Amino acid sequence: MKKSNKKLFLLIGILGTVILFFIVLYFSVPKFISSEVAKKKVNAYFFEKTGGSLASQQSDIHLFPLPHIVLRQVSISIPDKATGLVQSIDIYPDLWSLIRGDVKFSRLSFESPRFTLAISEKMGKTSLEEIEEKMRSFVHVLNSLAPALLMTVQEGKLDLTKADHVAFSFDTIQSKLSTSGKSLNISLTCTSSLWDTLSLNSSLRAENLQSSGTVQMKNFRPHALLLQLFPEIGKHAGNSGADFSVKFHALGLREIRAEAESSIPNMVFIRGKNQVEIKGLNLKGAIEIDPGRVSVILSQFNSTLPELKMSGKYILDRTSGITDIDVEGKAIDVQSARTSALALGGDIPVIRSIFDIVLGGRIPVLHFHTGGKSPDNLGQLENIQISGNIFGGDIYIRAKDLHFQNVTGDVVVAKGILEAKNVEAAIENHRGSKGMVRIGLKGRDAPFHLDMWVKADAGQLPSFLRQKHLIANEAVLREMDRFSDTHGSVLGKLILGDRLDAIHAVVDVSNIDLTTRYEPLPFPLMIAGGQVFFDEKRIKITNMNASLGSSSFNNVTAGISLDDKADFEISDGQMKLSADELYPWITSSEKMKPVLREVPSIQGAIAVSSVSLKGPLYHPKDWQYLVNGELNKVAIDSAFFPGKAEESSGTFRITHDELFLKDMRTRMLDGLFTVSGTVTEFPSNIRKLDLSLQGEAGPKVTAWMSGLIKLSPEMFLRAPLSITASHLVWDKEAKADFDGRLVFGRETQVSLRLTKTPDVLSVHEMSVKDRESNVTASIVLSKKTIDSTFKGILTSQTLQTIFAQNTFSGSSLRGDFRSHIILNDPKQSVAEGAIEGKNIPVPWKYDIPLVVQSISLESRGKNIFVDSSQFSIGENQFSVKGVLDNSQALFSVDMDLSSDGFDWETIEKIDGKTKKAEGNTQTISFEDIPLKGSLRMQLGYLKYRQFRWEPFHADVSFEGKTVHVRSEKAALCGISTTGDVEITAQGAELTVTLAAKNLELEPTILCISDKRVDITGKFDMKADIKAKGKLDTIAKSLNGSFTVSSEKGKIYKSQALDETLDLVNKTENVKGTLPDLDKTKIDYRTFTANGTIKEYMVNVEQATLDALSFGILAQGQVDLYNETMDLNALVAPVNFAQGIVGKIPVLGKILGGSLVSIPVKISGKLSDPEVTFLSPSAIGSAFIGIMERTIKLPITIIEPVLPGKPQQ
Repeated sequence: MKKSNKKLFLLIGILGTVILFFIVLYFSVPKFISSEVAKKKVNAYFFEKTGGSLASQQSDIHLFPLPHIVLRQVSISIPDKATGLVQSIDIYPDLWSLIRGDVKFSRLSFESPRFTLAISEKMGKTSLEEIEEKMRSFVHVLNSLAPALLMTVQEGKLDLTKADHVAFSFDTIQSKLSTSGKSLNISLTCTSSLWDTLSLNSSLRAENLQSSGTVQMKNFRPHALLLQLFPEIGKHAGNSGADFSVKFHALGLREIRAEAESSIPNMVFIRGKNQVEIKGLNLKGAIEIDPGRVSVILSQFNSTLPELKMSGKYILDRTSGITDIDVEGKAIDVQSARTSALALGGDIPVIRSIFDIVLGGRIPVLHFHTGGKSPDNLGQLENIQISGNIFGGDIYIRAKDLHFQNVTGDVVVAKGILEAKNVEAAIENHRGSKGMVRIGLKGRDAPFHLDMWVKADAGQLPSFLRQKHLIANEAVLREMDRFSDTHGSVLGKLILGDRLDAIHAVVDVSNIDLTTRYEPLPFPLMIAGGQVFFDEKRIKITNMNASLGSSSFNNVTAGISLDDKADFEISDGQMKLSADELYPWITSSEKMKPVLREVPSIQGAIAVSSVSLKGPLYHPKDWQYLVNGELNKVAIDSAFFPGKAEESSGTFRITHDELFLKDMRTRMLDGLFTVSGTVTEFPSNIRKLDLSLQGEAGPKVTAWMSGLIKLSPEMFLRAPLSITASHLVWDKEAKADFDGRLVFGRETQVSLRLTKTPDVLSVHEMSVKDRESNVTASIVLSKKTIDSTFKGILTSQTLQTIFAQNTFSGSSLRGDFRSHIILNDPKQSVAEGAIEGKNIPVPWKYDIPLVVQSISLESRGKNIFVDSSQFSIGENQFSVKGVLDNSQALFSVDMDLSSDGFDWETIEKIDGKTKKAEGNTQTISFEDIPLKGSLRMQLGYLKYRQFRWEPFHADVSFEGKTVHVRSEKAALCGISTTGDVEITAQGAELTVTLAAKNLELEPTILCISDKRVDITGKFDMKADIKAKGKLDTIAKSLNGSFTVSSEKGKIYKSQALDETLDLVNKTENVKGTLPDLDKTKIDYRTFTANGTIKEYMVNVEQATLDALSFGILAQGQVDLYNETMDLNALVAPVNFAQGIVGKIPVLGKILGGSLVSIPVKISGKLSDPEVTFLSPSAIGSAFIGIMERTIKLPITIIEPVLPGKPQQ
């Protein structure tokens, strides 16, 4: 009971204390607020923060319904900036905080605030970072004073004044602001002179200024805003009103995402005395802003007058400064758009140029694109692209007074060129169709081209060409005068081009009968029926019957060019000639002799049943021809044969690429043959034979035959050789067949039946027998299968009897082995037996020697064991050991390969640069064999051109026709090199990274430069390189980037730097003050360079060298393939005309405000560059801009003054 009484007394005591506190508060606070001390403190605080004064006429305290303070008639004044009056401010303190002795607010209410704020044109610009920092400070202070605040504004008003008049007025402001934890919520509505109503709702987080919200506006008047803020722009905008709404999300002020919609009943644009009104405009789009990019997507831009349906996008790359604009319009009336465009921008060249040509029509869909780094770039013709279709168009070419009406076609404007395709149009009284027009928009000499079928009266066409001055070339007119007695009728094609100030014509006429005489021909040319093509370069006639002197022709196609080359052509003619008359006449000209040098002479009687001829009249070596006939004891001297074919009798057909023979008996050197068949591409480059032959061949003819069937020199056949009943089919591109019996020497008999195609090598049947050897064998190689048998022994003595060279000296092969290999189905493959051999040259499709120096293999079950194998490819020696398993879907490989080193040039040759002459493609390639498994490769070094990785260890994995190589351990002159290479049938793809961190520079630079450059210091490097393409050309697809820097080192040797300093030292500006690298080393602080890699070209975007006594800025290219350089550089001597203070770096702070430098060019071979002076004007502004941004200093370039030359 006593305890309960104590608690009751304690509660009553606390309540009494609280009541007493409020009584004291009620009577004391008003006096305190109204006291002079309190007012002075408030005014002092307000003056400190704003520079103004704050006063209130009355203050009251109310305890109910909640304790709060009311300030009435609160006035605010900030000189020259703002004035204001608030009817009342209700301040609700947080009671519990107040009890604890801490003043915090829970609610603020402003009734009828009226403020006037002056807009100062002299106000400095505040960065986004500063504004964000002030926002964070405001939110932080607000949360600390009122962590759970509700602030309201009722019936507020704000006037923004400019030059003593109200520029913008905002009225009926209703606002609510609340804080909760670390977030801030705002809602606001108002009216304004800029709009009828505005509604804003937004939330903001204090810790990161993340915000989101909506803005809605009714009848926004943009012209009122522009006239006050941007008068020059505002004067082009008329009275307009717009409704729009915006939804936004932001992170601070630098990352913003917003979606907007707008409806604009009318919008007026004004330019000079012209005014254009757009009605019924509806907009919809989105905007994204981040530190790297600004993107505006306009998904809808529609208007009713003029009728427009458009969409587009605007993208600004804030890093590069490049802007891209794309617009698409639909259902465009050209005349309406032309009127509006000329009214607003008739003085803009690009608009005037386009609409001077396009006068009317309708475009269903139009695409527009432009881009650049500045507004001027966006309007340049070279950056603008426009495309669309036109119907009912009206196009005018002022240069030749050509008016095309009722035009339809596809139109594109790109890089200052207007191009129309699929054009149909009316040209005066003629009708054109299937046309193409191309017109330049800039300059009187802009490009122009017209290609159109024209239906016209043949008699009117020449007058049309003359009236429009389309033929003005005097040389052509003179050449036309060389034709006489020409008659014909005309219907054809009109072609005009190629510049607006120099338009020429081409006429292609059909259905014409023509008789003419042309002076270069020795006889009159009479044509009955045919067609004619004419331009300023040639005349062509087709499908005619004609005669030329004593020679007659039927169904001839003929033509001759009107230039110095005088290309001439005759086809489908028949002649009866004697070789003794025809051939000397053809070869009588000195220009004819080089043409037929492969066939110096033909003698005998020839009956020609048909002939055609094509080639330059004065260059017979380029002629092509067709002749059919019969020989009777004709002697033919041809470079293809090992000697003259004498006493040749039989029938023939000869073209520019084929000679057909039937029962042709001939004698050549030490051979006598009877031949029937075909020789293709005779006489210049015989590519195919299909011959039946028999006879005897001595050493000369045997050597010729070996070369003919493309045996390698080491496998040439040995004479004497007898051939009996043999048939040879040889196609350089596709096939070779041989079936016959051969006898070498006295007793070595060879029976051979083989077929070679690009896909298959089939030795159907082969037997070799003499005292030393007895072998039967066969082999069929295709891209799908390998079938082979070998039984017996083949010795070196037998091989040397068959082959002329000593290639097989020491060679041997013995065993009993048979196989049936299905490449795409290894499980079905079978191999039995064993085989051993040594010093065996392997024929394959590449001209790099492949020799199996020793091999021993045995097939057991599904496995082929390679106990040991040494082989060489060119100069590279390899050792291989392992197992090949064919029990799976792919041939499984598990092998080790080692070599002292490997040169990548071998791969380039294997992949095609030095492939053997055509005809060996049937040999199976490694890529034809489906493999799976791994090959562990250890090379002492890998060399690529001048670069050498030592060592080079890699794992090679096979998966079908894909080979993947991963570098495990490799170093390029000490620079770590890692990466992957994937090789497929289509080519290769590689990704390589070179990296160095704080490495000694000297050993690396000595290695890479082959000791031509010697520099010390520590260096960092990073390079990322990628490539994709054919193996032999993959370097042409190299691309990547690099950065390299070094510091605190010494330069002992550099030819380019030495030549540069020596040259600059000769000037009167410097007078030998720069160091001489031949006599002393050079200390440097830093060197930096960065750029890109493209193919063999290193593009140095910027490079700087900061030495103790000078600085160099450079930009240009280094060609690694040709080992050349082309750099532009600026040399800045210390203390030269620029006042460099003390030991401040050359590329650092400069007293005087600019970097004075002398321009030079460094070019030529890397090993022996040439340095010359450059004119200051030769240094591009882009280079200067990059360097100024790099060193953060302006650059002054001066003309070098040489001894004896007065200074400018």
